[in-house]
Amino acid sequence: MASIDELTAVIGAVKERIDRIGAGIARSLSLANELRDEFAGLGATDKTAAIETVKRELESGHRIATVLTDRAEQLRSRAAALRSSDGAAGRSEPVPVPASQGGRPPGVPRPWRDSPADNGKGRVWQRPGSRGNADTLRTMEPTERYPYGYIRFYNQFGQPIGLDGKPGSRSETHIPVRKDGTYDIPQGWHHDED
Repeated sequence: MASIDELTAVIGAVKERIDRIGAGIARSLSLANELRDEFAGLGATDKTAAIETVKRELESGHRIATVLTDRAEQLRSRAAALRSSDGAAGRSEPVPVPASQGGRPPGVPRPWRDSPADNGKGRVWQRPGSRGNADTLRTMEPTERYPYGYIRFYNQFGQPIGLDGKPGSRSETHIPVRKDGTYDIPQGWHHDED
């Protein structure tokens, strides 16, 4: 019989694969947008329409990948809860950041897309068409300083912002996640696209 730790490791590996698939789909969507724009500029409406069809399929695949990622995270959390209730870990595991409807954390507008963080320790949600860190929300995994994880919001200029909605230092812009999985959202943060 497999141990809870082995189960957690397998779920983590599956989640990583799903994240890579989701990131690949997101890259494909970006390329499809660029190609569509090029064809539209050339007046090739038949090619533009064909790319729109492909884009819809990619968007559907991305939604499925997001749901699967959320489900894998829920399963990993349940396994961690079983481990801590069994006494195997010796301490309770951090509560993951809750997702609102559609698998999005609070503060993420509906059309924004997600991908794994570059360091593999969180997720990045960004407004479509934004570059660099502009219009981004990052959910980061627990650390020693932030036992339940932290959130970082970036404005339209790619600057991390604090709860006052203004750019700030690292300590001001790392917004801690509470034990119940909730966190504060900066003043003036994007709700225009919900």
